[in-house]
Amino acid sequence: MKKLLLLCITVSLLCLVSCVDSDHHSSNTQNNSTQSNLDVSENNKEGSNDLGATKEESKVLKRIDNVTPYEQLITKSVDINAFVKEFSYDGPHFCGDNRTSTLSRINRKIGIQCLRETEGETGMLYSVHKVKQGGLLYIIYEYKGGDRWGETPARNWYYVKKSLSSKDFAFISDGSDIAEVQKIDPVTDVYIEKNNRYTKEEDSFNSFHYLEDGILSITYEYKNGNPVVRFSEFRDDFHPNTYGWARERIMDGRVLPIDRIGQ
Repeated sequence: MKKLLLLCITVSLLCLVSCVDSDHHSSNTQNNSTQSNLDVSENNKEGSNDLGATKEESKVLKRIDNVTPYEQLITKSVDINAFVKEFSYDGPHFCGDNRTSTLSRINRKIGIQCLRETEGETGMLYSVHKVKQGGLLYIIYEYKGGDRWGETPARNWYYVKKSLSSKDFAFISDGSDIAEVQKIDPVTDVYIEKNNRYTKEEDSFNSFHYLEDGILSITYEYKNGNPVVRFSEFRDDFHPNTYGWARERIMDGRVLPIDRIGQ
């Protein structure tokens, strides 16, 4: 009888120890899981995400130089057609692969060798790129770290081949054939090609013209299968047309005099 009692006590003690150990293990597992989740959160803050890495952007931002002429900074050219295919296939939005374009992503895809930062309350970032087909490509960005991930989104891009002003477009009005715009600014061809390849199904499309005295946006519609001017907007404050998260913020999109074609 004593042996049976002793055996029962021993079994009970073993069960008690097992439960305590199990609770301890469960607690540790839960704590480790919580810690693991915290680590992931912290790593996401400091590491990379689908839009690019904050650390990567900080390296690009070190290239800001408002003094050196772009001719001395830029050693490679961008194919404008390849650029359009990569970033603007989806209509008016400045995106590619369903992701908003950022400073880091553009640097990865085409390289940023000339980066400027304008001064003042309406200052901005922009990069300058030589184009294989001639002329310059300006990419306008939001303010540094302009989104919730600490990344700097791009607003719009402007392809410039020659110096023009709003006076050169004085005879363009609603209903004008797109061929008339082509005669004035050769970059119109890029927007026509872009539309034919990627947005033909749309009822309308735009062309953007970066001028000496402002930014001109022209919207076209189809009449008898031919694009004609539906309406146009000229911004003498150089406000860049905004897409994505930058939609509500007004900015001064003037590039520095050293980056102007014909200067």
